[in-house]
Amino acid sequence: MSALTLAQRLLLRIAEISERSDVIVHQQSAPWSGPLGKWASKLPADMMAFYQECNGLVFRYAFAEAPDEWHGLELVSLDSDGKKMIDSYRRTYRIPRQSAKRFPEYFFQDGAVEKDAQVLFFFGSDDAWGVLMIGEGESATFHHWDNDGFVSYRESSFTKLIERLIDRGFAHTWLYSDSHPDTDAVMARLATPAPPRPTFEITVNTVEPLTAAELRRDELAAQRADDQERMLKVLGDGKGLKGLSDADRLHRLVSAFPAERPDDALAVKLIRARGYKGSDPAQAVERFLLEFPYSDEPLVRVHLDLRTLASRIPVQTQDETLIRALHGVPGLRVTEGFPGDPQLLRAVYLPRQRNFWTPFLRSELVKDWGRAKKPTPSFKVVLHASQAEGLEAGKTYTSFGLPGVEGRIEPA
Repeated sequence: MSALTLAQRLLLRIAEISERSDVIVHQQSAPWSGPLGKWASKLPADMMAFYQECNGLVFRYAFAEAPDEWHGLELVSLDSDGKKMIDSYRRTYRIPRQSAKRFPEYFFQDGAVEKDAQVLFFFGSDDAWGVLMIGEGESATFHHWDNDGFVSYRESSFTKLIERLIDRGFAHTWLYSDSHPDTDAVMARLATPAPPRPTFEITVNTVEPLTAAELRRDELAAQRADDQERMLKVLGDGKGLKGLSDADRLHRLVSAFPAERPDDALAVKLIRARGYKGSDPAQAVERFLLEFPYSDEPLVRVHLDLRTLASRIPVQTQDETLIRALHGVPGLRVTEGFPGDPQLLRAVYLPRQRNFWTPFLRSELVKDWGRAKKPTPSFKVVLHASQAEGLEAGKTYTSFGLPGVEGRIEPA
């Protein structure tokens, strides 16, 4: 786990807890994404790197037998202006970064903080308790604050502060003192294994063999008529296009399209003809090969249904939810090739670079779930045959992958 970033270690700890069948996840929010450059001179470097991945993350959980005893974390969002703080869940502003003398009256006990010191309230709730950063940059220190106005020093290292949070399982008393019975109880409970919560049933309807040439033809057929005509012109077959039927135009395009991988110059022209506007030629070639793959390895198109057992699936994370669900089926190889620690695929919200990776050459939602209480979206995905080993038509698989929710996950 040493190769993981601090943010990734925290995300993985959240996943480990959320997977337990004896846990209720009351709330989990996606990190807020936005430019944070104006904070660079104000935060320690490790805190800045952490917030690039976990800005505004909220996670609250409880054990099943004590649903009202919440544990977790609430990272107040840093606004892109370098000063304001946002409660991303309630969509309201919180106390901004400012000098101690500008905080509300009685917020601090007399003399608790020097009046001219810059203070950032970045963790917790200002009606109960929280964590303060006093000072700025590498000289900043971190302190516990309670609603009686008392401030107690805890760390000079942001990394050590978050490691303490992770190690103590986000217990609600994780920062109160070096030892607390509630913290000890949470740590002991989490150290005791619990079976994982079954979250999805994945039913494989069909597994069809496919070639790269067939996939390229499907992609060409999906292009708009004007894009098809521009591609034909790039390929030197742009005469006599007026009045052609859709079928005839597609036939000409498929016939003219390179059967072998084209050189980079032609690849760039073709991808720009179908509307790609990126200026970097290398990225244009990469995009072309993504959309029009040339591979000798056998491919398959898999039609599957995804039935959620634990909670609703949010519409905006279709592919991520499917990837996580397939990763959560023991023995499958679908997610082999993930460019990072595969443990991270267990996390509900992955670091931003995950958005540039998918095991699928194509992914299509063919049936939405509407407002069903137990939704069953249906997908058609294309992937390398080697990745589909173990997926058999007519079989149903149980997954323990986390649903990407921003609400409750009930105990199993």
